[in-house]
Amino acid sequence: MDGSNHVERVVREPIPIEFPQSLYDTEICVGVPLPFFLTRNFRSLVDEASTLPTVKSNPVRREIKGTYILNLEKLSVCFGKELTLTCSQWSEAAANMWSFQISRDKLGSEGEHATWFEKHFNFFNMLNKRDELYDAWKVMELEFRQDHRSCHLKFSATDYDKALGLTEESHKLRKEFQEFVNSSQTVVGRSGPSSRGSVAPFSQRVLP
Repeated sequence: MDGSNHVERVVREPIPIEFPQSLYDTEICVGVPLPFFLTRNFRSLVDEASTLPTVKSNPVRREIKGTYILNLEKLSVCFGKELTLTCSQWSEAAANMWSFQISRDKLGSEGEHATWFEKHFNFFNMLNKRDELYDAWKVMELEFRQDHRSCHLKFSATDYDKALGLTEESHKLRKEFQEFVNSSQTVVGRSGPSSRGSVAPFSQRVLP
């Protein structure tokens, strides 16, 4: 054991996060889901590193052999899957993922890679009705993040604004429709017995 890497605990300050190597190895091959970046899950990735389920990946470009990476499917059962986070959990995980991506950028926080994640997460984090509309925009956030990884798309505030407008409108319509359905069911439930008339059920009717 080496005690030279010990750090002091600072009251009311978060303990500095050291991202495990398993995250870096996995991110090269496949995008790590956002829930994995909850602070509580880092403890498992570090403390249980030798017993975590892994899979062997195919060789990446310019490599001859594959490497063992985290088995995201199995770990997601414990860590959670995309779109399962609450809004406050999303904020925590997003901040940690941004820090992680900064550490992967050769230019640090000033690099284009890190800057994309900063702009992407801050777009949603700074929304006026962020918490209220979370269920509406969380799918959009995931889709833009996946598109960036797959297609290397640049950040475009115009595209985000347009997509958010459509998302909010769709969310509003779904909410109004659900309220209409709920109110209709309430009315039917209240008026149901009195609207049946005096006709007896089929099993009790006497045929002429």
